[in-house]
Amino acid sequence: MITVDGRTGNVYEGVIKTEVKRWDPTQYKTRTKLFVNLEDPETAVEVYKIFDGIGLMRTEFVILEAKYHPEFLQHFDLFKQRYEEAIKAGKKTFEFFLEPNVPVEEAKELIEEIEKDTAGYENKLHFIRDKLAQIYIKTAEAFWPKPVTIRLSDFKSDEYRGMKGGKYVEKIEKYPMAGFRGVRRYVSERYREAFKQTELAAMRMAIKEKGMTNIIMLVPEIRSIPKEVVPLKEMVSEVFEDPSFADKLLFMFEVPANALICRDFTEQTKIGWSIGSNDLTKGVLDIDRDNEDLKDLWNEADPAVLAAVKRVIDTSHSMDPVRTVSICGEGPSNNDLFFEKLIEYGIDSISVNIDVGGERRKRLWEIEREIDEGKRPGAVLPPAFRK
Repeated sequence: MITVDGRTGNVYEGVIKTEVKRWDPTQYKTRTKLFVNLEDPETAVEVYKIFDGIGLMRTEFVILEAKYHPEFLQHFDLFKQRYEEAIKAGKKTFEFFLEPNVPVEEAKELIEEIEKDTAGYENKLHFIRDKLAQIYIKTAEAFWPKPVTIRLSDFKSDEYRGMKGGKYVEKIEKYPMAGFRGVRRYVSERYREAFKQTELAAMRMAIKEKGMTNIIMLVPEIRSIPKEVVPLKEMVSEVFEDPSFADKLLFMFEVPANALICRDFTEQTKIGWSIGSNDLTKGVLDIDRDNEDLKDLWNEADPAVLAAVKRVIDTSHSMDPVRTVSICGEGPSNNDLFFEKLIEYGIDSISVNIDVGGERRKRLWEIEREIDEGKRPGAVLPPAFRK
C-alpha cells in the first residue's frame, strides 16, 4: 500500500493520514477578488461560498467527452458518402481529406459508432453544441450571480488529431505549441463553421437564450488584431445576432505580442484581460517547461515576466473605461513571490487552484493590510476604483 501526493508527485510507503483544512471564507475580506481554477464542474456547488467567482473553466474536457473531432463531424455526411461509394464500387479503401486510403471496415465501425452516439441529430455538430451548453448552463447556475469565466477551446493539433476522426482532417505539426490553435483555428476557413456551430452556438444558448449573463467568454492565444481579433468579433456578432457581445470578450494575455503592443490589443476589449501565467512564462522566457535541462530557469517571478504583467495591469487601468485584469494558470498557486507581486501591482482578481484557496485568501488579506499600512509598495485602493 502506498500514498501518492497529487500536488508534489511524492510517493510514500503505507497509508498517510491526511487532515482536510476547513476555513471560513468570510474571515478574510479582501478587495482583490479570489477566483478558482475549476477543473471539475461537478464541484462548482461545493466551492461557491469559498470563492468570488470562477477564473478559469476549460472547454476542452467537454469536447474530449464528445470524442469526435468537430471538423470531422462537420464533414460526416461526405465521409459516409465516400464510404458508400467505395462499397458500391467494390473497393477496400477510399480517399478522404488527408487520408488517401481509409479502410472501408474502419470507416464502417466509425460511422456506426457516430450514428449511435448522435442518434436524433441531423446536424452532428449540434451533438457537441448541446453537451457544451449543458455544462456551461449548469456551472453558471451553480455560481450565479458570481462571474464564471469559460475559456474557449485551446487544443493543439496533436491533441485534436488524437480524437476520433482527427487523423483524417488534422495535419501533423512540428511545433504544435506555436501552431494552429486558439483564435487562429476559430477564424480559419477550414474550422470556422465547426467553431460557430459548437462553441459559439453553445455560448449563445447559455448566455443569450438561458440568461446566464454571469458567463464570461475567455479567448486564448491571441496573436494578431486584423487577422484574428477582428474576424472573431465579426463571428461573435453574427452568431449572437448582436454586435454588443463582441465587446464582451475577455482576452488571454499569454503571447509576448500582447505586451509589446498592449494598448492596441486592450482597445479591442471592453472587459480586459486574464493573464495565462503558464504560456506567458513560456513565451517570454522561451522555455519548454517540460524540459528537465531548463527546469531551473522556469520562474513566473522572473523580472521579464513581471515586467509584462505590470505593463498589462498599468495599461488596462489607465484606459477609459478601465479594463480589469485577472490571472489564471499555476503561477499564483505555486509561486509565492509571483502571487505577492500581482497584489502589489494592483491586479483586480487572482484565480487559484481549489486546494490552496484557504491559504491564498489569508495571504492576500495580509498583503493588502501591509500595503494599506505602508509596509510594502502597492495600491491602497484597487486601480479600478480610482478617480
